[in-house]
Amino acid sequence: MRLKAKWSTERNFEGQVVEWIKDDVPLVIDESRMLILQSGALEIDELSASDRGTYQCNVTAGGASRLSSKSNLNIKSTAGVPESFASPSFVVVPAPQTVKEGETVTLECVANGNPKPTIRWLKNGGDIDMNDLDSRFRIIGTGSLQILSAEDDDSGDYQCRAINSVDSLDASASVLVQVPPKFIQSPEDKAAFKKEELELECAIHGKPAPVVQWLKNGDLITPNDYMQIVGGSNLRILGLIGSDAGMFQCIGSNPAGSIQASARLEIVQPGKKECL
Repeated sequence: MRLKAKWSTERNFEGQVVEWIKDDVPLVIDESRMLILQSGALEIDELSASDRGTYQCNVTAGGASRLSSKSNLNIKSTAGVPESFASPSFVVVPAPQTVKEGETVTLECVANGNPKPTIRWLKNGGDIDMNDLDSRFRIIGTGSLQILSAEDDDSGDYQCRAINSVDSLDASASVLVQVPPKFIQSPEDKAAFKKEELELECAIHGKPAPVVQWLKNGDLITPNDYMQIVGGSNLRILGLIGSDAGMFQCIGSNPAGSIQASARLEIVQPGKKECL
């Protein structure tokens, strides 16, 4: 069973603190069968008569708080009622996730049915064997999948499969792990003669592919016929002149972060060229 305060899923509070209240008293979370999901929803497994009552959700963030309206939970007795089988149906389906490398991914999945469905997870169509995975992967609540310290290889399409003796049902969501830029090759100091052609190399990897920009002495370089971006991210300068000397910076950025490195270019007199 899952309780959800409607407004709590429509707002995205940064650093929010979620508290559930039962019968006007803060709810003590029984971790063996209760879980507050990432969305703020309360999941209760194996309902009992003691769970009957009035529930509210209180969300606090940035010094402000908001209390949901009250919701009554009634527990009906099934004593003497003939058992009715039902195929799985989803109460909560996983939502697409985009996270930065190192963050936590939580794919929520809750299903009802009779008999109670078991939950299996698949990635890109193949079963995920939780016994073969490292401790970063774990099942929380009644079947939600949590991945700690997400890595690039964790990106993919995940399927939550609810199974009982009547039928099975799938729900899917994609996970994209964004990787901050990293240098494959950073620019190096160079010396060159006037009128020479020079190329400053800069290779950066990241996910999504980083946007690479070049600066000279802190000013953004706009590519033209004289200064060109080649090979995706290298800076080529045609027909060097004395004023080309200076400090060049290569900057790579994507939604996961940014990185930069600098190299000095010296224009030397004939006969005096040497590597810096």
